[in-house]
Amino acid sequence: MIPMTHGEAFNVLRYEIGQRYQSHYDAFDPPQYGPQKSQRVTSLLYLSDVEEGGETVFPYENGQNMDGKYDFSKCIGLKVKPHRGDGLLFYSLFPNGAIDLVPVIVNHSA
Repeated sequence: MIPMTHGEAFNVLRYEIGQRYQSHYDAFDPPQYGPQKSQRVTSLLYLSDVEEGGETVFPYENGQNMDGKYDFSKCIGLKVKPHRGDGLLFYSLFPNGAIDLVPVIVNHSA
């Protein structure tokens, strides 16, 4: 069991029409950002249904959008639509604590 001291307090957020949570990573690369706490696991609980929008988006799932030109405003990739009472759990780090970095992809065209 993970000690309670390894966790964070819950955040309860309510979004009004037109509001959103900016795209971000839940983990930090220490060589790039220095020593910081990274969230190993994120758990979301959806408290309401929405008619349109509100999805949690994973733009790089299954190697999608890896050309370096991804536009977060387009909200493309794997989407999880909120349904009241549903939960979503995802890992931001590998079991050894290493960050799951998106690799750099270079197009070597002539």
